Amino acid sequence: MLVLRQGQVLLVGQANEVLDQEEILATTYVDPHQLTRLGKHLGFRETLRNQEEFLADLQTKDLQKLDRFVILYLLNKGEFSQ
Repeated sequence: MLVLRQGQVLLVGQANEVLDQEEILATTYVDPHQLTRLGKHLGFRETLRNQEEFLADLQTKDLQKLDRFVILYLLNKGEFSQ
């Protein structure tokens, strides 16, 4: 993955590595996927890129902050913001 700002290369690397650089991404028009942000908020193991990774981690997580019904709502209807 490559991230540019005004023609300058800011980040180059695997998607997980790049999406983990929140402070740098905040200076660009690149917004991590809402599941990436939700996973970080819930303390998941690493930067998640898609629904499959999120659901795989969800299976192993003992969720104390949110229950599964709230997560399903966020996935299907709601919007998660930081």
